[in-house]
Amino acid sequence: MEAEDKVLEHFESVSSDFEAVYEGGQDFWLYKLIDITFRNAILEKRRKLTIDLCGNVEGKNILDIGCGPGRYVVDLAQKKPESVLGVDMSASMIEIAQRKADALGLSKLCEFEMADFMKKNFEKRFDIVIACGIFDYIYEPKAFLSKIRNVLNGRAIISFPVKWTLMTPLRMIWLAKRKCPNFYYTRSMINKLLYSCGFRIEKVYKMGSFIVPGNYLVACKVEK
Repeated sequence: MEAEDKVLEHFESVSSDFEAVYEGGQDFWLYKLIDITFRNAILEKRRKLTIDLCGNVEGKNILDIGCGPGRYVVDLAQKKPESVLGVDMSASMIEIAQRKADALGLSKLCEFEMADFMKKNFEKRFDIVIACGIFDYIYEPKAFLSKIRNVLNGRAIISFPVKWTLMTPLRMIWLAKRKCPNFYYTRSMINKLLYSCGFRIEKVYKMGSFIVPGNYLVACKVEK
C-alpha cells in the first residue's frame, strides 16, 4: 500500500477522535487532559494565528489543503471572501466539515471537496493557501510545495512539525504502529526546502514546548 493510502486510512479511522481533540469530547479523563493540553498548546494557537496571518480576506479566493473538520474554512467563510475551498482525501473529514458548515448556516459561503490535492486540477489561482497539519505526512515535500506554488497568487501559510520534543518519539511509535508515515523538520530544513521551491519566507512562528509536539508556522510567498 502506498504511503498516501496509509495516511488516508489513518485519518479515516481517527476522524471522530480528531474532532474530539477540538471539542474536548474524550470520555476518559486522561485523554481529555491530554487533548486540552495539546489543543491549548498547539491546535487552537495555530488556528488563531493562521487566521490572523490571512489578514483581510474580503474578496479573496482561499484554499485550505487537508482541511480536516473544516475549522479554518468556516472561520474564514464568515469574513466575506470571494470563495473558500477546503479539500481533504478523507470522506469522513469532509462529512464532519460539511455538517459544521451546515450547523452554522455557512454552507452557501464555503465549499468542501473530497480530493487529493496533488491529483486535482484547479481552474484558478488562490490569494491564500493554507496547509496546516499536512507536512507531517508528506513523503515528497518538494513536489507538494511546487504544486502549492503553481496555484498560489499571494500568501501561503504552512505548518511543519518540530523535529524533536520529549513526546515526539511517542508520536513516532504510535504512527509507526498504524503504518502511517510521519516526518519532522528543523528550522534550517524548512528554510532550505522553501527556498529551493521558490518561496520567500515572511514570518516564522514556533509553537509548543520541549514536551509537547510543536509546530513551525510559516508565512511565505512565491519569490519573484
